[in-house]
Amino acid sequence: MRILFLLILTSVFVACNGTPEQHELPIETWTISIENSDNTIGDVCATQNGGCAVVRESDGQTTVLMFDASGDQIRQANLAKYTHEEGRSICETRAGNLLVTGRVGTDSTDTYVAFISANDDTIRETRYDLGDASEIGMGITEAPDGSVYVCGQFNHRFGLLKLNQNFEFEWISFAGDSLSSTALALTMLPDGNVAVAGRSNDYGQGCVAVFDFTGNLLRELLLDDVSLLAAIAVTTDYEIVAAGNHNRTALLITLDMNLNLVRVDSDTSQSTQYVTDMVLSKNDLPTMLRMRFIDDYYLNDTWLSQWSLSGEIVWTRAFASSSDDYAVSLAACTDGGYFVYGYSYPSLDLFLYKVNEYGNF
Repeated sequence: MRILFLLILTSVFVACNGTPEQHELPIETWTISIENSDNTIGDVCATQNGGCAVVRESDGQTTVLMFDASGDQIRQANLAKYTHEEGRSICETRAGNLLVTGRVGTDSTDTYVAFISANDDTIRETRYDLGDASEIGMGITEAPDGSVYVCGQFNHRFGLLKLNQNFEFEWISFAGDSLSSTALALTMLPDGNVAVAGRSNDYGQGCVAVFDFTGNLLRELLLDDVSLLAAIAVTTDYEIVAAGNHNRTALLITLDMNLNLVRVDSDTSQSTQYVTDMVLSKNDLPTMLRMRFIDDYYLNDTWLSQWSLSGEIVWTRAFASSSDDYAVSLAACTDGGYFVYGYSYPSLDLFLYKVNEYGNF
């Protein structure tokens, strides 16, 4: 594999809505391209040093790349304890360590969690056989007490797995309407409960569920007019926001803490689009990552848009290149900017953008 880091702008940036006033102290922006990475899945998270960490899989090998605030690679960790590892989600703990989840195996897969120390080269990987032939972790986060939550598909169901501080199994709990449902994202709530979002079945039904720290399913909301929910967050005003899509339309769902529906907002400005991630900005506004399909799926553009809490689109930015681009993951940086992660087809080159608070380079 040949890896080439290019700290140059390799894409043409297109501004689609408005030109907001710029930040008084400009946020550093950059672009990284990793050629021939054979990368189609993975995740990005912001780190306390102002940089980010990326987990990616290539030919069954999961690699974690760590970058500083200027986009320089400072470290690499290879996860290779098990056969065919797929890293699907990554997060940073309060101590600065990294946690990764995904699946291991080929015909029969198990969920796994990897711990990467911030202070030395320690890497610990743990595999969890939850009794099913097809299991996968799709989201991971650390609780305030140091325990770990993993959401995903377990026993073919929308599930939440809890591990203690030593990564030992504590419990698994389920939600959703049927088999073949998947939990795709999770967030800690101010009261210590966990909110999880995803899809309730393969036919398309959005699902939001809230679990307490003992695994009890406290509340559940099934949304028939939502195909899936790819991301979830909680605002400082104690509202839950989730992003997803239905019939190729981007949706922003707002709920109160009891999962009562407050509002459903949609963007129909683009006829065919797919939401992949959403985070909250420093001023608590939902910022959504999505793909726009052009010419009936034969060409994709990566789009970034910010929404107001009243459901209006504040700005939209598109990253256009000569390739077929797939948006994978979004993270909010400590300085107010964003990290945008994805890959290009057919080259399968990885791209990582650092943009400012308005989505600009």
